[in-house]
Amino acid sequence: MKKALITGITGQDGSYLAELLLDKGYEVHGIIRRASTFNTQRIDHIYQDPHEENVRLKLHYGDMTDSSNLSRLVEKINPDEIYNLAAQSHVGTSFEIPEYTTDVDAMGTLRLLDAIKESEVKCKFYQASTSELYGKVEEIPQTEDTPFYPRSPYAAAKLYAYWIVKNYREAYDLFAVNGILFNHECISENTPLITRENGFISIKRPCDIKKPKAKGKNIQQYLPENIEIWDGDDFVELSCMTATRRKKDNSDFECRVINTRHGSIKVTNHHNMLDENKKKIKAKNVEIESKLLHKEFPQSKELTALSLEEAEFLGMMVGDGSISEKGKGFFSCNDKKIMEKFKGLWSRVAQGTLTIKNYNTEYGSSKRASLIGNNSYLRYIQKEIYTNDKYKKIPDRILNAPENIQLSFLEGYNQADGLKSNPCTYKFKNFKTNSIILAQGLIFLINQTTGQDFNITFEPDENYYGYYSINLLSPVDNSKKEDQVKELAAAGAGQREINRKTGISRDFIRKIENGGHAVSEHHFAKSKNKVKKIITDNEQPEWVFDLETASGKFMAGIGNIVVSNSPRRGKRFVTRKITRAVARITKGKQDKLYLGNMNAKRDWGYAKDYVKMMWMMLQHDTAEDFVIATGECHTVREFVEAAFSHVDVEIEWQGEGVDEKGIDKNTGKVLVKVDPKYFRPTEVDLLIGDPTKAKEELGWEPEVKFKELVQLMVQSDLEAIEEHGDI
Repeated sequence: MKKALITGITGQDGSYLAELLLDKGYEVHGIIRRASTFNTQRIDHIYQDPHEENVRLKLHYGDMTDSSNLSRLVEKINPDEIYNLAAQSHVGTSFEIPEYTTDVDAMGTLRLLDAIKESEVKCKFYQASTSELYGKVEEIPQTEDTPFYPRSPYAAAKLYAYWIVKNYREAYDLFAVNGILFNHECISENTPLITRENGFISIKRPCDIKKPKAKGKNIQQYLPENIEIWDGDDFVELSCMTATRRKKDNSDFECRVINTRHGSIKVTNHHNMLDENKKKIKAKNVEIESKLLHKEFPQSKELTALSLEEAEFLGMMVGDGSISEKGKGFFSCNDKKIMEKFKGLWSRVAQGTLTIKNYNTEYGSSKRASLIGNNSYLRYIQKEIYTNDKYKKIPDRILNAPENIQLSFLEGYNQADGLKSNPCTYKFKNFKTNSIILAQGLIFLINQTTGQDFNITFEPDENYYGYYSINLLSPVDNSKKEDQVKELAAAGAGQREINRKTGISRDFIRKIENGGHAVSEHHFAKSKNKVKKIITDNEQPEWVFDLETASGKFMAGIGNIVVSNSPRRGKRFVTRKITRAVARITKGKQDKLYLGNMNAKRDWGYAKDYVKMMWMMLQHDTAEDFVIATGECHTVREFVEAAFSHVDVEIEWQGEGVDEKGIDKNTGKVLVKVDPKYFRPTEVDLLIGDPTKAKEELGWEPEVKFKELVQLMVQSDLEAIEEHGDI
């Protein structure tokens, strides 16, 4: 059995690569960083208990900045293949932390290579390189021999890593290769939205509503059906969604986290926020102390039914449980009483039993329970408590349940994962999670049940994911506390006794006894709409979404920030413009298509599965570097021809320049004309890779070819007209 070691295994690429290698029969070892919070959510679905038989996924603590640690791991694991995916990979952040970026991205690669050399382990090494190496483009397309021109500390660090890989390959005869990747395809857009379908409330991200096609175009537009979105006042129709592959070299598309006490949202710099007076303000112009528009949450209705015990069980599973897609369930907890409580709930809810084992971690001994029996139930709730990309979330059954059921869920979650070691006497104090969709669900439930005020803080961490800390303030019903103090004081109880019996602070008791009165708002709850933190997030999404709602606004992110619709852009882009026009002309809703430069060339293809390419490179007979890209460019004219071809119309071209026309060869009707107003003053330089070497030596081919992609786009618009009458 082959063994592989993956650095950065908890990242998106790392988790996909681990899945691929496990499917191919590998024993997979992953390096995870020891941090204040254990984060393995992206690989929870493939996690295997180390006490099980035939375990093929094993995790180890390690750090790219610790050479002795890396050397020990390489010697201990003795892998056949090493995939170095760990990096500080955000270009903008590299200007702020250039030394750290260099230490991880450049020196970390050197440490791994040196560990291989010194240990004499016979393994193959893959280095995840980047098209950022080319920077200021010297030639188009870029090949393995194109000169590099890095333009950021990140690119410079990656350039060192690239050359040190080549150096060790040539000097020490190591099988070490660089993969220079274009058009990375991971989807990380994550903004929670409160939606309603057929009367049922749900919390979803845009990619949960419609996941962009990874092999599709860079601009993808959808017309959602029967989905309403909460705008702070009412549920309104979500009429259109546009997914745009984020332009990494365009600062307008860089995302920042804007954090108030009552909200945290990740938006592009050019997105329109709303200030407290409902005036639009670009996200890039929002400053600390800016006041943003916030609104109230919707009220859920009692549309679902489940027992208090099942609700509490689900809460505990969301808090500290995990379930694989095959229905293998686990629950971790060192508290004996909580474990006994969980055992009883599992028995009553699903007639199951537990097998509890101790295992050692760097944090000490831990108890992990395996859930035995009723795997069909576990498979069912696995889909309820996880998103497709394995982040925890609140089940829709809970979001639409009666208040007592929602409260029971919160109690279960709080027992498993809430803050308990705190002098505050009230039950729910603080929740902390790296799942943005779970964080919004928890706040929604608190709003529906206890009504506690909250203070949200986004905390970026050294693993480049980030956590959301929800500090729950004491219940605001201080008038009842005032009555309680007065009643006990009238009965002769002193301040100390009142404090002991009720948990009410002695300062509050003293204030009431001195003739004061309770305030209606917590002292930490002031200025809820003021921006307290702005961060350029380390985890930049691959896709950003524009939403069009009937009201022109919608609530988004964690908490209750309301933002404006972004400008609707999809129909102005040439690919969308062409396919939409072809569909409308076919259905008799448009006469002609007007375009600008018919000779403009663009790469309208999309790269294949990159983790598969990583694997293919290490199966190659010789150690070589490869550019992985589509390399296909087509003119606008060719795109038009392919689009009309899908509806059985052959276009014949006549004339040149501004006089060029596209004519239906069968009918003689002019369908396409050139309009000079669509000409651009200059063309934008693009990074277009030449994948010839990869195709010839590795047999790599894009899964979706140009014509097939165009046909899919036209067909989508045809179907949209059939369903909606027009687009």
